[in-house]
Amino acid sequence: MQFQYLKQEQSHMLHYRNNTQSGQTIIEVLIVVAVSSIVFISLLSLNNFSTKTASRSRNQNLATTYSTQAADWIRQLRSSYGWEAIADKFQTDANGNTSVTYCLNALPSTQASFISLKPSTCTDIQIIPTTSYTRHMVVSLFEINNKKLLISINTTWPDNAAANSIIEITIGKTQ
Repeated sequence: MQFQYLKQEQSHMLHYRNNTQSGQTIIEVLIVVAVSSIVFISLLSLNNFSTKTASRSRNQNLATTYSTQAADWIRQLRSSYGWEAIADKFQTDANGNTSVTYCLNALPSTQASFISLKPSTCTDIQIIPTTSYTRHMVVSLFEINNKKLLISINTTWPDNAAANSIIEITIGKTQ
């Protein structure tokens, strides 16, 4: 009788141990799934962040290129047409103000197109051709009596209000 009782007790313990192991296995699987999900979501977030950073960097580089092109263009104007000619144009367009702004969606390629350039701010549709960038130039006349023009060229794109590239140059009279 004792033997039979021991056998029943061992049978119950084995049954209890199997149920406990089965429960532990389910918990272990749930933990593995939870940890795997967290790792997967983290990797997706990192990939998304990397893509945004790469896109922002590419846009910043292009904007800097467009701003640099305009700075080179204005330096070339001074060399080709003379400091007095461009200073007179900017002073006339400022109409008594201390600065004048131009939208430079396209850079004038001739003296006539430079002279016909009208002061204006850029609108959303005045973009650099085949891009989504706008570029404007602000010419400050504070130093004109010292034979200097302070010029700020700002190129923006629509991704973000703070997305821009600004280049500031000083154009002086050369001897």
